[in-house]
Amino acid sequence: MKFKFAPLLSIMFIAAPAAIFVTPAQPAFAEDEKTADEQLLDEIRLLRETVKTLEGKVAEIEKTVWELAAAGQGAQTSNRKSNSVEPIQSPRMLLAALTLPENAPPDVVRAYIYEILSVNRRQGLHGRSDMWVDKLKQVGPGNVGILMEYIDSEGVGSSYVSWALEALATQEHKQLIIKSLREHRELVSIVAKHGWQEDAREILISAMNSEEGFLNDDWITAVAALRSPETYDALVDYFVNGHSRRSTYNAIKDLPIDLHDAAAKVWHEVKEGESEWEKYEVAAIAVENGVVDALDYEFAQLADPPERYFSAETHPRRVILRHTEARGNNKELLAWYEQNKDKLAFDSKERVFRVRGDGE
Repeated sequence: MKFKFAPLLSIMFIAAPAAIFVTPAQPAFAEDEKTADEQLLDEIRLLRETVKTLEGKVAEIEKTVWELAAAGQGAQTSNRKSNSVEPIQSPRMLLAALTLPENAPPDVVRAYIYEILSVNRRQGLHGRSDMWVDKLKQVGPGNVGILMEYIDSEGVGSSYVSWALEALATQEHKQLIIKSLREHRELVSIVAKHGWQEDAREILISAMNSEEGFLNDDWITAVAALRSPETYDALVDYFVNGHSRRSTYNAIKDLPIDLHDAAAKVWHEVKEGESEWEKYEVAAIAVENGVVDALDYEFAQLADPPERYFSAETHPRRVILRHTEARGNNKELLAWYEQNKDKLAFDSKERVFRVRGDGE
């Protein structure tokens, strides 16, 4: 997607310290005076020049540090060199003080968004609470349409934009979000947040059945929320072959689907692998769906504990207490299993292995 910027406005607006930009009070509305927008644009031009200068200084310092490292002169030498350089503010530090004017015109909003995304293009991703996501939220619900123009940004920008949209989108943006959902699947979190699954039904199901591309956890959850039988086969297949089995399972486990065979298939695949974490994860799911072999694995782990477990949720003792009638300390649990393992029957409604009576 290409974005059009007026050459003058393809720059950033920063709330600079008063010491840098001091505008004396002037008689209002004189014909030969500049308007507020024109003054703002002058300040933006100057700020852009300042940033370029600072970027140059940063590049010089980085070059010096790398040269010192390459020459093997050590940290002390590097520190002495660094201390001789006057402290400067990086473009990211300047952008941290950035403030979008209230009721800013569209071109200024675009410039604001563009500069935030440009300076963070090579940064690591931190999450929804990242400062730069908060900066993007400053555009407000009224500029959701403009923010959508940047959904394809490079690097971390796409995620920043998606998270900001998730916070800003309202009911009035429903059609825009759903219309864009087919190409931008990350917007499904907004659909789920506002309960628009029925409105997006065709797109959600189509992607689920197409087997094309990655579907994130929010997409699977949104499809499961439809409780539509036409999606059940695809959901089960995604649980067996998809990218996030635990998240998929959590989304579909309460649907009217018998997951025993699917859970058994995944367990028999995983138990031959090398990932201990995955074995614990899938064994817990398999036991919850009546797979006897997985239950045997859980008791074996209890008898011969590994050095560490990966999750309290998938700890063998917790799984055993939750899905069997066994009670007591570990020794008593093992004795119960040894005595009853050939007499167990699975109660699929309660998801519990129970001991059969003599006449059962």
